[in-house]
Amino acid sequence: MHRALSFILLAIMIFASASSGRGQSVSQGKATRHKLIDVVADVLQETDSRGSLAESWKCGASADFSEPFRVKMPPKQGSAVERLHDVFGSPSMVVSADKNRLVRVIAGNVKTDLLDVTIKRIVFHNEAHGPVALSTILDSPEVRSYMEQHHIENVLTVGGIYPTPSATSPRLDGAKENLKLSEALDLLPLTFPGMWSYQECTAAGGKRRVAFHFMQW
Repeated sequence: MHRALSFILLAIMIFASASSGRGQSVSQGKATRHKLIDVVADVLQETDSRGSLAESWKCGASADFSEPFRVKMPPKQGSAVERLHDVFGSPSMVVSADKNRLVRVIAGNVKTDLLDVTIKRIVFHNEAHGPVALSTILDSPEVRSYMEQHHIENVLTVGGIYPTPSATSPRLDGAKENLKLSEALDLLPLTFPGMWSYQECTAAGGKRRVAFHFMQW
């Protein structure tokens, strides 16, 4: 009787251990998928690259976004484009590099009308922080006017921790004329190490939300 009871207890422990292992495996499988913006930023930083990310998101409640794209961290070998291409499991996620060696990632059916707005003149004032220069760009009258006319809400994003500029830090200064908004945004990674991102979605009733961010490393 004692031997039979011991066998039953041992079987229960083995089954519980196996179930726990399966649970950990499933949990770890889910944990290996990350927000697309985090993966792109990590890969660009690790490969000493710069670029941009444009995503079509889903509008959530209030001013929230819901990101439909989650991917695994890529292997450590290869260029930024190769590494990102390896983890994209959907044809709606595209990665490339342009003539300026900026890595471009587009995910979903992104509406580019706002990014195509032409800014007649932008004046930078020796900005040493990418997010400050981003604010200068988005404060352009052409951008603000287009967003107001087309009922586009700019959702503010939480900033990050940025290095304190030194005397030798890169600066964005002077006037730039007749640039598309996307071209003006490209001035950020062309000047500072980092990437700009653009997320957009259409809410019920047709109102759109967008979010701009510059991650500097």
